[in-house]
Amino acid sequence: VTDFAATLSRLTKKVVEEEYRVVLVDDDIESANLTALYLNDAGVVTKTVNDPLDAMGTIRALDPDVILLDINMPVCNGFELAKIIRQHDDYLQIPIVFLTARETKEDWLNGMQVGGDDFLRKTITPKELVTDVVSRAKRARRLKRLTRKLRISESRFRSVAQTARDAIVPTDSEGRIVTWNRSATTLFGYSENDIKGSQLMNLFTETTLNWQTDEFKVVEMTGERSDGNEIPVEITKANWQVSDEDYSTFIIRDNRRRKQHEISLNQAKALAENANQAKSEFLSAMSHELRTPLNSILGFAQLLKINPKEPLTNTQESSVENIMKGGHYLLELINDILDLAKIEAGKVTLSTQSIEADSIVDECIAYVYQLAETRKITLVKSHTIGERVLADYVRLKQTLLNLLTNAIKYGRQGGRVTVAGVRISDTLLRLCVTDNGIGIAEHRQHELFQPFSRLGAETTDVEGTGIGLSVTKKLAQMMGGDVGFESVEAKGSKFWIDIPLFIKEATVAKGKPEIESHRKNMKKRNWSASRVRYYMWRITTLTSN
Repeated sequence: VTDFAATLSRLTKKVVEEEYRVVLVDDDIESANLTALYLNDAGVVTKTVNDPLDAMGTIRALDPDVILLDINMPVCNGFELAKIIRQHDDYLQIPIVFLTARETKEDWLNGMQVGGDDFLRKTITPKELVTDVVSRAKRARRLKRLTRKLRISESRFRSVAQTARDAIVPTDSEGRIVTWNRSATTLFGYSENDIKGSQLMNLFTETTLNWQTDEFKVVEMTGERSDGNEIPVEITKANWQVSDEDYSTFIIRDNRRRKQHEISLNQAKALAENANQAKSEFLSAMSHELRTPLNSILGFAQLLKINPKEPLTNTQESSVENIMKGGHYLLELINDILDLAKIEAGKVTLSTQSIEADSIVDECIAYVYQLAETRKITLVKSHTIGERVLADYVRLKQTLLNLLTNAIKYGRQGGRVTVAGVRISDTLLRLCVTDNGIGIAEHRQHELFQPFSRLGAETTDVEGTGIGLSVTKKLAQMMGGDVGFESVEAKGSKFWIDIPLFIKEATVAKGKPEIESHRKNMKKRNWSASRVRYYMWRITTLTSN
């Protein structure tokens, strides 16, 4: 309602417009005064000039809406004065009306040629004179307002264009340059006067692009400066129309700095990759060099422990146990570093095959059963999974063992660790390891898969390297899966590995499946200790149920 009332008030409000102004130039004083009287009575401010040489000063002072000129005047006739007036850009739009006693076709033609708008006889009636002058003054004032708005708009555009860092170049429908800002001069080396009217396409080395018809948002091209040097640029284009005339505005950005940054960035990236490769190779070499003497230390420690001829005292046996414990921890660290170095160096090769999920889960549980028993943690598999996955057997076992080992190490004394498997899609199986341990603080969960980050556990007596989860995630991703987790501090954690399911093909090849071949190979290996731990876990599970 308020908006409607405001609009109605604006439409009905009487607009008090400034009086129209007229300059009348006539050497006949009586005739001039009489004409001025008619116009003044009609509310038109009229300034009479009897000497045509004084006309320009009066025009500048009054800024008239209409100029009335007599033709026959001494020193400077009306045609000559009209020609002088039209030489000034500010007075091009002011209507010039010749008011004379003469009436010949030649006079009319001369008046039109010097920029006149109308030709009136002095015998015209006052009413006709006033009507003609007022109507022309009204149109002239409206045109003056529109011209002023146009000039303001143009000035704004020029001020923006001149201060812009990019070159702004409008062109007409033929691709000729209309205007040229300071940044364009700086970029290409041409002044506006030198380049105006030239074809924009001549400033670039590319010839395949049709500047006027091709639609593009951003293109990269090579510009050519006035000194012959080439510069990389980025160009955007916008099309617009004025009175059915097509125009385009091109914004041209100097790309030299960005290209230099790209070169520097690529060089830095190459250096970083080389450094990373060198680091991985160094870690790999050092790990191998460290593992050789470490295995000797562990071997001699075992010999000391089992030598029946020279049995150790209790103190010596405790010291040897500490040597072996520290040695195994150091060996675990070296193996983890080797794995990480191989992955980062891209030297890990996978041999995927069909694997029975229940089999590998049972084997991993049997492997860590003794560790769980020492911490009085109940280790169970919640149900039979009954699925087959497509993965590298050794690497899948390694990733699952990492999760199980972490769950036991960081679980509560006397707590519980559960392993489960569930199909989460037509192509993925999720193997979950859930514990009711210490959990992970929310503000540190983003550090979880970063190498060597132990999330504060380094201050506890729990051994670890902080590499296992990082390796686990990378290996899972290499096998086409991923690793994820959920954790609540002081309540426990749930980690999972997503592994691609094995999808049977329509035609099965003759012979035994890959898993049978793998089982045969496993039987040939010496893994009796794992089998013993497995049967111990199965017996414990059956008796507890």
